[in-house]
Amino acid sequence: MKYQKIYIIGPESSGKSTLAKILSKKLKIKHYDLDNVVWSRRYDKKRSHEMRLKKLNEIIKKKRWIIEGIFGGWTEPVFKNTGLVIMLNLNYSLLLNL
Repeated sequence: MKYQKIYIIGPESSGKSTLAKILSKKLKIKHYDLDNVVWSRRYDKKRSHEMRLKKLNEIIKKKRWIIEGIFGGWTEPVFKNTGLVIMLNLNYSLLLNL
């Protein structure tokens, strides 16, 4: 596959993590969850904006990656450095019934 840097975005519970894991295994490219960049303790303690950017830039500098998640404007560097963006766009009413 020619894409070495892939960014998967979409609403909560849309399957971003699942797709990232599948692609990671198939393409042999490590995947990164933006939740792990934002949170120092899962859903308990957020990292500072500066620490998030530092961790994000460490990932982006790698030759190959799959990043999944969606957060505000601080993720703009991911868009600027990716070769492929995959947007999962599911019907919102379907998500509510999951």
